[in-house]
This record gives sequence, C-alpha cells and structure tokens, in this order.
Amino acid sequence: MHELAFFNPTAIFVATTKRIRKDLPGYIKTVTLKEKGSVTYYEGIPSQHIISAILACRKSIMTDRLENAVDEAGKQGLITQEETEYLSEALRNERQDPK
Repeated sequence: MHELAFFNPTAIFVATTKRIRKDLPGYIKTVTLKEKGSVTYYEGIPSQHIISAILACRKSIMTDRLENAVDEAGKQGLITQEETEYLSEALRNERQDPK
C-alpha cells in the first residue's frame, strides 16, 4: 500500500473479527481475532499500524530492507521521529542479536 519495501509474499493475511464463509483464493489467508486489535486507517482502509507491521516482518524480510522501510515511512510522514528512532533501535538490536 505504501511501497515502503520490496516484498513479494506468498500469502496475504487478512484479520477479521467475524467468520468468513466465502471461498477465498488460496493466496488469501484469514486470521480471526477474538476482539478488535489496534487498527488504523490509511486512505480509508482499516490496516495494521506501520510500526507493528514492520516489527512483525522481522522473521521474513531482510533487516536492510526493513531499515529502508523505516526511513521511507518517516519520509512519507507515516511515523513520527520518535517512532522512527524506536524502530531503528529495535532493528539494530535484531541485527546484533539475531534469534
């Protein structure tokens, strides 16, 4: 949506609080939430916050790409300077102590 980093996932995860009965394409996976989580809106679309999305991708996207995504999100005004510093520190720690 924001083109923060190049990433070609094998599946798109969609979170919902309701049961989905419709047949979806194989590349769309639903995650049922017990209660509404932290949601924000980008261009009118309910979405996961940029911060939690970047942190959730640490296991599947190279740290360099995530660091670039943080920089780009800051440039686009999607995250504050404080949030940029928080994410940069979290990614630096990940680089120093990979799990």
